Amino acid sequence: MAKLSLLKRIVGRERSLVDASLATAALATATDPVTAAVETGLAAGNAKTVPASTFLAKLERRMERRAGTSATTALLDELLAEIRLYPTNERLQTLATRLVDDQQDGQRALLAWRRLGGRFPASSEALRMELRWIGRLVDPAAAQAELTRRFPSRPSTYDDVFLYARGCDELRQHDAGDTAFRDAIRLGPDKEECYLAFARSLQARGLFDAATGILELGEANVANLENLRRLKTRVALDYEQIGAIDPSTGASVQMSNAALTKVLAAIAEKRQPMSTSSRSFIGSVLMLNGSLGSGGAERQLTTTAIGLQQCIDTGKRLYGRDIIGPMTVCVRSHSARPGLDFFKPHLDRGRVATLEYADLAPFGGNRRQSLVREYVDLLRHLPPQMSEGTSRLADVIASLRPDVVHIWQDGTIFATVLAALIANVSRIVLSVRTVPPIDRPSRMKPQYEVLYPALLRLPGVTLSANSHHAARRYAQWLSIDPAMIPVVHNGLSPLSEIGSPKAIAAKAAFDARTADADFTVGAVMRFDENKRPYLWLDSAAALLATNPTARFVLLGDGPLLATATEYARMLGIADRVLFAGQSDSVGYWLKQFDAFLLLSKFEGLPNVLIEAQFAGVPVVSTAAGGAAETVLQGRTGLILEGNDTVDPRVVAGHLAMLRSNQDHRAAFRITARQWVESQFSVNHMLEQTVRVYTL
Repeated sequence: MAKLSLLKRIVGRERSLVDASLATAALATATDPVTAAVETGLAAGNAKTVPASTFLAKLERRMERRAGTSATTALLDELLAEIRLYPTNERLQTLATRLVDDQQDGQRALLAWRRLGGRFPASSEALRMELRWIGRLVDPAAAQAELTRRFPSRPSTYDDVFLYARGCDELRQHDAGDTAFRDAIRLGPDKEECYLAFARSLQARGLFDAATGILELGEANVANLENLRRLKTRVALDYEQIGAIDPSTGASVQMSNAALTKVLAAIAEKRQPMSTSSRSFIGSVLMLNGSLGSGGAERQLTTTAIGLQQCIDTGKRLYGRDIIGPMTVCVRSHSARPGLDFFKPHLDRGRVATLEYADLAPFGGNRRQSLVREYVDLLRHLPPQMSEGTSRLADVIASLRPDVVHIWQDGTIFATVLAALIANVSRIVLSVRTVPPIDRPSRMKPQYEVLYPALLRLPGVTLSANSHHAARRYAQWLSIDPAMIPVVHNGLSPLSEIGSPKAIAAKAAFDARTADADFTVGAVMRFDENKRPYLWLDSAAALLATNPTARFVLLGDGPLLATATEYARMLGIADRVLFAGQSDSVGYWLKQFDAFLLLSKFEGLPNVLIEAQFAGVPVVSTAAGGAAETVLQGRTGLILEGNDTVDPRVVAGHLAMLRSNQDHRAAFRITARQWVESQFSVNHMLEQTVRVYTL
């Protein structure tokens, strides 16, 4: 009953009470490789002594030098073997969990950190990383709720106070964190770890004098001074360097922003891109993204890359230009874990070359001759994603000599745009897919406030969006004219209506379970906070209250799938809802729907709404992002008023109208197909993309 009560609070939007364990509910019966190795070692009764310190030191040096997916996988395998021999060693398990974290599987990383913290409750790294992943997978409020759950009252022992301080620091609650750090020092004046952690937090915020003061206090109380003095020297150098970057800088400026400003200023002085606007052709194109997973942006990237490659192969002109090529797609990784390569087979069949930059040697394998050599001292102050993308990609991009580098999504722009600039690429297109980071607190980084305005002042750099809504929001955020952000709507083709044996069997079983059904409402979504699956199910329950022969099909996976399934049971509608999971037969399922329902808080230009209309399915959606741009209101679907607050009864009323009026629904079907074919074709998207390449 406690969990059901918690679910009621979630549906009541009491987000401050959310138990962050919901983020891993879908993995409740799963394990992670580190825990599996620990359990194997304990079951075998292996030695529980600590490995030699020299061995651990070598492992840590190898961790620092690791590069690429294959190196990470090999090192993780080696660490897991050692954990089976020493199943109680915290250091081995922490190093291995870092490698699990490197593999870009958020749910598994969260699970691994959580279970590490369960075995070693005093591990501040486990707590910090658990909070970080909860913030990413659910939202920052859930991460705050988890810290509150762990510490419902003010902690009093050194270990708990130090953990609380690290947690507050991770959540950027610096006033509470600083107070807790000082309390921890009072409780454990000889604890080196506390002085170091507090000083690093202050250093990262540009509070160099305060950081030095904490380290000097530590020098008066800690026996081993080596680490304290090393950090004190680094703080002094940072303070000196930040003064060299900008003599007018105040003492509390963030070092990463100062370093980024310096890098961008140096690039701006040298940048001399060649214009492509008057040429009759587009040469080499390089597209950059984080992965080739099953997301909407990845699909559009794949569709665009294959479409341009087909033009290269056939000689077809776009926007009056020949496309000469070659065409290359580069992602951070498509092999670090299952699922990141979802679109790789499509690119292979389309004869598009692919690269993984996580496997590239930093600085082109030669730091002294690298294009990045003059920025090395500044790179260490930049966020890890940015320094990695810059050091691994700049020399490779220069060797490819692309006419255009097309970077997809804010995160990849953040990680890779400096590399494209240092390589002096003529045209750099930054393709954003939803509202700006400022509207998504879990995605916002302070460096964006420096990065985007500086980028848009550089010649040859264009910011494009896939919806007018996104273009307007970025323009408002950056205080620029929306006309400076060209819009390229997503381009799609109708999905195959052929169902896999698994999909056909699932539908047959659902038909048998709901033999009286005369109206099917469907959705394709990731089960996360943004898609609001609980609200979706509330709306389903509201429709069933007056239309008991309706039924519902939900396709997709995500961190809230397990609790959404349980919530359907709590509402008493589980027998009318099919949770079909992630499917490769989306087109088949769309043909089974009489209406499509989307209740997102945030969107870019939702592919699923376009795909549903291609299948002739009327849609009902919130006005999230560019959703309204995909629908002819009252003719192909219905856009709900408001977005933050949605009444399930209103949603149910729109669905009931569609159910009761078959003639109206039939007219919607015909108009929907015609509308999306005229506005969202792949060829139209390709033409507009090449237009942006020539601006």
